[in-house]
Amino acid sequence: MKNNKKNKIIWKQLPANLAMMSLLYNCSGVSNGPRYIADESSSPKSAYDMWGLLQQGATQYRANAVQVGGENIDGFDAGVTFGAEKEASSGLITRILGPNGGEFSRYIESLPDEKRKEFISNFLSNYIKNANGYRTYLTDEGVKVDLASDVKDVDGVSKVIDLDQFKGIDYSTAELSVLDAKFSKFMEMTEDRPMSFIKPSIRMKLFKAKLPGLEGTSFPQNYRLYTPNFGLPQKYIEDSHAHHGGRGGGWELGFTPQNSYAEFEEMVAWFRKSLKNAGQIFQSPGHQRMVFHAHPELPEAKLAELYRGIQALIIIDGIKGGTGIEKANYKGVQSDSDLESLRTARGVIRLEGARWKEGTHGVEFRAGTKDIKLARFYQTVLAARVSSNDFSGLSNIGDWSLWNGRVPSASTLASRHSISEETAEKALANIQAGSLKYEFTLPLWDWTDANNPIIKENKRAIINSLSKEFFEQVAELNPESPQIESEVRNLLKSWTKMTRLSDEFRRYLQPKRGLNMAQDLLEFRLPEDGRRFVSNIVDVNDIDLGIEYSGKMPMMVNAEFSTERMADNKRAWIQTYGDLTEREREAVIKNVAEDLHRSLGGDGVATKIEDGGGHGHGLELSYEIRDPKNRKWIVEWDGIGRTYTPNGDVIDGSARGGSIELVTPKFTPQVEDISAVYEAFEKNNILPNLLSGGGHVNIDLAAFEGKPKELARFLTIFHENRSIMSLMFQHVNRVKTSEPIAISDTLKNELKNFNGSEDDLKKLLYNEEYFNTRYGRKSRYLQLDMSAYFQDVIPEEFITGDFDIANPVVPWRRQFRVDPRIRKAEFRMFNAPRDTAESALQIRLVKAMLSKALNEDDELAGKVQNTSHTDYLATPDKAYSDLEKLCAQLGLEVDDFKPVVAEGLSETDLATRSIFFEPFDLKMKVHPKQVGWGEAVRPREVPIGSDGRVWEPSAVDELNTMTHQFRIEAAEAGQRRREGIVPDRIVPGQFRRTDSCVDAIGPLL
Repeated sequence: MKNNKKNKIIWKQLPANLAMMSLLYNCSGVSNGPRYIADESSSPKSAYDMWGLLQQGATQYRANAVQVGGENIDGFDAGVTFGAEKEASSGLITRILGPNGGEFSRYIESLPDEKRKEFISNFLSNYIKNANGYRTYLTDEGVKVDLASDVKDVDGVSKVIDLDQFKGIDYSTAELSVLDAKFSKFMEMTEDRPMSFIKPSIRMKLFKAKLPGLEGTSFPQNYRLYTPNFGLPQKYIEDSHAHHGGRGGGWELGFTPQNSYAEFEEMVAWFRKSLKNAGQIFQSPGHQRMVFHAHPELPEAKLAELYRGIQALIIIDGIKGGTGIEKANYKGVQSDSDLESLRTARGVIRLEGARWKEGTHGVEFRAGTKDIKLARFYQTVLAARVSSNDFSGLSNIGDWSLWNGRVPSASTLASRHSISEETAEKALANIQAGSLKYEFTLPLWDWTDANNPIIKENKRAIINSLSKEFFEQVAELNPESPQIESEVRNLLKSWTKMTRLSDEFRRYLQPKRGLNMAQDLLEFRLPEDGRRFVSNIVDVNDIDLGIEYSGKMPMMVNAEFSTERMADNKRAWIQTYGDLTEREREAVIKNVAEDLHRSLGGDGVATKIEDGGGHGHGLELSYEIRDPKNRKWIVEWDGIGRTYTPNGDVIDGSARGGSIELVTPKFTPQVEDISAVYEAFEKNNILPNLLSGGGHVNIDLAAFEGKPKELARFLTIFHENRSIMSLMFQHVNRVKTSEPIAISDTLKNELKNFNGSEDDLKKLLYNEEYFNTRYGRKSRYLQLDMSAYFQDVIPEEFITGDFDIANPVVPWRRQFRVDPRIRKAEFRMFNAPRDTAESALQIRLVKAMLSKALNEDDELAGKVQNTSHTDYLATPDKAYSDLEKLCAQLGLEVDDFKPVVAEGLSETDLATRSIFFEPFDLKMKVHPKQVGWGEAVRPREVPIGSDGRVWEPSAVDELNTMTHQFRIEAAEAGQRRREGIVPDRIVPGQFRRTDSCVDAIGPLL
């Protein structure tokens, strides 16, 4: 960033898809529009509020500038600015800037007469051509661009080359004096930015001196004399200069600091697409900088703690992602004391203090900038916290230690990890032999500090166990091996993944809603906006709910999978190198249950459930507690990864990973109840995750007893808002687990105007197939499972015990899992809520829908929402519009949900950028919908349940359009890939858990 006070141009953001085309070719202007000040209201904003606004800007390119304590940085329209630098050496730089008019003219004038004549003759004769010349071309979208007439400056003012002044001349025979005069006229018309008017491919030939007359010369590379081309380069490029050798070397660009994160992301996207080559977009700027106004009450010790967390996260993700950060130049790790000073030398991050402006802090991110998911996270978190001066949830940096800048001695490592000093010495020597910097070798950091707010006691034991493994296995390596570097790096990468430290730091750093907000959210009050209510009001706060919370285990599986997908569209499991053992896993589950009991006021007693069953695979593991109110809570192992032989047997040792599911009793949830869940999770480092597990909300349908019309209203309300609800609370990669089913016009209209009986409604739902009909899926796998309600009319042959859907030899069947004692509606769509307030927000939405259905009788539109996550991402304004409609209909505060919409869009954006992203239709290619479900039967007088009822194949199964053959083939292919594996073999560089280290963790678990 430069110390300037130049006026900042106000921008109106164009829709992303149109903007990118104009940005790429620098041919369109940008009109003026509003800048939104994110904290312009009188009420103070929390870090969470500000984070949501910044997320909104990231996907909507909405310029939400943020102030700090109501103040901007001197000379800027914001309290936080975002800038960048980029080093490279490609001639693609001419897409956005080039030598100014004087420099370019001097280059041409320096050519010998013969060469100058050859160049100008060729250049001008080709420039005036209307096709295949030097000024016209077709974009990737097939749009013709004429740079003599289509160029506009940053303010949208047209810049034109008057071609009439160049016509009527035979450039092949013209005298040099005539050519010089015409070329001088051309240069005059370019207004000092000649590259703006020459098509990109010709600019590259100029840069490489490959045009006639330029052979053997060197194109001007005094980058300080380069000028941004007309258009968006004028907005985004502040300066340029040479680096690494000057002339003949590379270039470095300085980007103009942007007043909002949205404009910054737009700038980065513009740069990467502008320099796109051979179908590949260019790299992001490698060094990125934030400068922010210093709040007068800035808690510097907490700011330093935030910096420590960001630096750690950048390193952790860099090692996980194989970026080579652990051996990069000029990227040292800042010690705790250096970070505490808020002024450091170059490193992973560089703290610059008031280097750029008095009364500011600057921070340069010198790594972790090319991973958009990572960069967006820490930059928006930092901006949110400093703009709101809200560092809640963070310790002071002096409260605990992580990296003091000194490499631990062999004796320290031996004492810390219960290894011999000889082993520690060998490990340290091999780390050095592998060209790893000690400071980036994360097991050398101090993860044992009892005051560490991120890692609790049991997780410290897990990390210590994995560190013991790491040092022992590094010590076993041969330092003379040519593979020593890759072996040590692989061991470090595995250690980093298995510890789940990336998730731990994200949970710690991300702003959260407070418990006070959770209390307000949980209590639903009737809207006071003049709407009409029925005479017999139902207090929806008294309706019983049941919640299924979930979180990931504290250790991540380290396993080998096939590189290619099998016939079932999955990668085959080959072997597991490291995971929690059965004993450790059970200890974790038991600990969570006991800690939950204590948090609820009990004495920490949990009872193991024997023969729990319920999922059909026989791997169940669960504990239950009875709280002081005698309510039953269950903690169990869920989402179990497992692999089968072609004969349908679970392969010994293949059960892996999974998550913890915590099932509440049927209750009216209170904040203290929900908080107890998260206290138990936090004590055991259980990590709720948007990508896996869920937060199922179950509604006791006793509230709708004798009220089928109201229940039909409830379903209609859900259908009217299901897409925006899914964007907010169902990650795009989780849609497969609980999909939005097709709603026919018949069902839509019947529900909207329902006047029948309960039996009529049950039959309607069954006959309209309000369940999942896909092969290889279970009938309850949809956003809202209503099968417990209409269970009385399900054909009896389809009510059978649960089955193992992943077993290749267990036939798929039309099946419903029901219990006559349970009459509920289950929202399966919800992500696992990550804290008490997020859970309260999900519950609030459900309560608002219940109130609308039970306490109002106005006419509903009945229009079914069918907007996908990617549709919303393409048109983010629609997402916020749909949110406004939902909140207006249900009497909710839009501001409570805006951050969730913003995060949903951001998560969708990040997910769809991944090379591993699979669209929903592709995921479902092996799950076609099936017919043969029959018609609803007359309601049974004696209800039946699924348990104990055995499925028998019947004629209806002959209607199946698929068999399990593809799964058997996948199992066979996986088995062939495992045949050459010796489970206990030792492969240098392959991290593995051993019995001694498993034993070391036992006493604490």
